[in-house]
Amino acid sequence: LLSKARVQRSTADVPKGILCPLSHRIMLDPVSTPSGSTYDRDFIETHIKTKGPTDPINPSEKVSLEKLVPNLSLKHYIDDFLEANPWAFDEDTYG
Repeated sequence: LLSKARVQRSTADVPKGILCPLSHRIMLDPVSTPSGSTYDRDFIETHIKTKGPTDPINPSEKVSLEKLVPNLSLKHYIDDFLEANPWAFDEDTYG
């Protein structure tokens, strides 16, 4: 019970800005759409391939695989966060 409480408290300490709005997981390969939304690459690519070329947050905006741009500053921030907070990365979740 105590370790579960630690995990819940720790999970609450993850900055919301590093979570993918599609998966609700920490983004490992953040990419931005032309409208400025950021997603984890795997999840936005799957969305585009299965649901069509629309931005999930801004459905009126079109997005394509070719228009996705790596968000390098966020990637560096996430890498630094995970290095300082290894508890935040669950290998079972990210396999």
